[in-house]
Amino acid sequence: ATANAPGDTSVAIDPELGMVFTTVFSSIAGQVTTNVVALDAATGTLRWNDLAGGTNGPPGYKGSIPMVHDGILYLGNTSNGHFLSYDAATGTKRWDVNLAEEDDPAGILHRPRSAPVFYDGKVLLAEGRDIHTFDPATGEHINRFETPGSFSRWGINQPTIIGKLMLLSAPSGWV
Repeated sequence: ATANAPGDTSVAIDPELGMVFTTVFSSIAGQVTTNVVALDAATGTLRWNDLAGGTNGPPGYKGSIPMVHDGILYLGNTSNGHFLSYDAATGTKRWDVNLAEEDDPAGILHRPRSAPVFYDGKVLLAEGRDIHTFDPATGEHINRFETPGSFSRWGINQPTIIGKLMLLSAPSGWV
């Protein structure tokens, strides 16, 4: 049973594997837990799922949009503020990074909602005040750009990259 219907987020599709990926939420022992789901694209049959962790309260905008690249799935967990990577075919978790930072305001939980993007051999994720760069093989945090001030919150829209220019809009109206 899920706390939301699939459809709160866009799906990611791997045509070579013939699989569709999304996230839904399940209530497990009083916690809202992100459930990463992989389905057979032709039949809708569940291929694998992972209860990726949660917290006591559901996020306002629940979903996290997955991205699949070369058979590897990347996605944020809006329930606990982590960023994850899986082997798309098997569901084996490759790495799990907690996005919490020492300078976060008290009570702030990261909500990585938008799809990450793959660029120049790296994975970029925009969320909250931050734009993160990760090593896709290890999950090592290579770089973090923190927006100065509070004029913007990233992470509802994924970046678009043209050449070496990354464009990113925020719900506040800033680009």
